[in-house]
Amino acid sequence: MFFLHDIWINWIEGAIKGYQVPEFFEWHASDDITLMDVIPLIKVEEGFFDYVEDGINELPADLMQLVKNSACMYKKNEKVNTSAFVITDGSRILAVDPVDSDSPSKKSRLTLRHERRILEMIEGVEPLKFEYTPLPEGDFDFFNAPEQFMYGLTRIEREVKSLIFEGLILMYPDEDIAKLRYLYHEWDYNSVNSIIDLEFKDLMIRLLSEVSIGFHQGHKDLAKAIANTDETINSKYKNIIERKNMIG
Repeated sequence: MFFLHDIWINWIEGAIKGYQVPEFFEWHASDDITLMDVIPLIKVEEGFFDYVEDGINELPADLMQLVKNSACMYKKNEKVNTSAFVITDGSRILAVDPVDSDSPSKKSRLTLRHERRILEMIEGVEPLKFEYTPLPEGDFDFFNAPEQFMYGLTRIEREVKSLIFEGLILMYPDEDIAKLRYLYHEWDYNSVNSIIDLEFKDLMIRLLSEVSIGFHQGHKDLAKAIANTDETINSKYKNIIERKNMIG
């Protein structure tokens, strides 16, 4: 195990998919950016890196014991020890903070300068092996959409698209066909005549399928329409738009 010093971290809480943890060039001034005085670095196997990056899965007890209170940062000139750590599989790098749990509650990418330094440090080093049970592939989950739906998108675009999926899935219990038709109208006005005879589930499948592809003005219009009709989504939407306006 190595130790890194003076490392900038941008903690993202509750990230399940890797694309939910923004790269350094996507960091915003409003993010939770922290300077870690000291943080341990561990080289791991590729499969274990996947296990940590794509999920909030239970971390092995021997890993938790290895990193326990090994990281240090300063808050208001007071030294604070945590069990945060950085892992790499030799090409990818991820910072993790279990907080008060045994799972990766917070995750972060690192700056390009720190990533280069890490890859130089661990070159030729054998990875540590940890016992874990790879999770079986679950049912298709639009709440945490597959990575291929987000290829080529900016951080804001990924967030807007994820918000659309969340808003649409939240409509399932009520099966409000009138509301869903209204949303489709906002999504693709020119095709509204083709959905008149569709039942709720068929229209939902069609809309989810179409929204999954790329990102364009229709995604922006649909996100705004969902936010205007759903209080759960509205505050999240406003937060995204405020950050977008801050960065231009």
